[in-house]
Amino acid sequence: MNLSRYLLALTTSLLASLGARVLRAPGMSFDTFGRWTGLRLAVRGSKKSASLLIRPVSIVRYFEFPFALACLRGWGFRRCLDISSPFLFSLFMRCKGIVDHVCMINPDPHDIASTVEIVSLLQVKGFTTKQATIKELDESNRYNAIWSISVIEHIAGENGDSDAVEKMFSLLGPGGRLILTLPVGREHLIQKRGEDIYSTGSPVSEDGLRFFQRVYDVRSIKERLVNVVGRTPTVCRWFGEKVSGNYAEYEKRWIKDGIRVTAADSWRIARDYQEYERWDDMPGVGVCGLVFDKKGKE
Repeated sequence: MNLSRYLLALTTSLLASLGARVLRAPGMSFDTFGRWTGLRLAVRGSKKSASLLIRPVSIVRYFEFPFALACLRGWGFRRCLDISSPFLFSLFMRCKGIVDHVCMINPDPHDIASTVEIVSLLQVKGFTTKQATIKELDESNRYNAIWSISVIEHIAGENGDSDAVEKMFSLLGPGGRLILTLPVGREHLIQKRGEDIYSTGSPVSEDGLRFFQRVYDVRSIKERLVNVVGRTPTVCRWFGEKVSGNYAEYEKRWIKDGIRVTAADSWRIARDYQEYERWDDMPGVGVCGLVFDKKGKE
């Protein structure tokens, strides 16, 4: 991106952020933290600063991040595990001292290497990383809290998501908490792409495409996730578009024009999305936030 296009995108982003604050959009503390992190990285000469300054938080993460934060703040969780979430959330949790230690795992070598570089440049303590899948984790380890933000939908295999959630819950110690966010729509869908976007190694199917993600409906959430854990979620929240088809149109423009479109994500969240009491009330797509608690004697 040349300098003029970068400055235009940065200006768009800053104006969008101001508008989002006026409309009291969710997640603006993460927007501020992301931009501040971008500035700190820029001072250290990191090229990773550019994307944070223009798009510190991506679209529905403006809901997902504060949702997860609300489920963790004040609970005194010490030993925490992040299953491949966007790095900014766990960085926020450690830099703000909300949790004592975070171990982040991610099977994508590029993603985990990027996180390692950022944590090292910013000299963040109590933050460890490991290139691994959930299957590879030692079952003898136990955590006070585990979160996985917009991840399980991308785990390939007939029961990939179910098996992952079952493993996550088993890794919680007594009194532990599991926090999940995932995409939802009016029906359960399997979406495919031409490339292996997250380096998951998903095979190419007969149509020449690879598995990308599931979009859940309320029935598939129950069958694939809730039934696996074996208990009713402690918390269940819904957030999505106000008009059906809005996100689909945004996604097309995102794929075509990239950061020229995503620079205004904060404003779009404030203008075009809202929280709903029930899945039935949602006209189109969005995200669901779930919390599962493990009892003290389990």
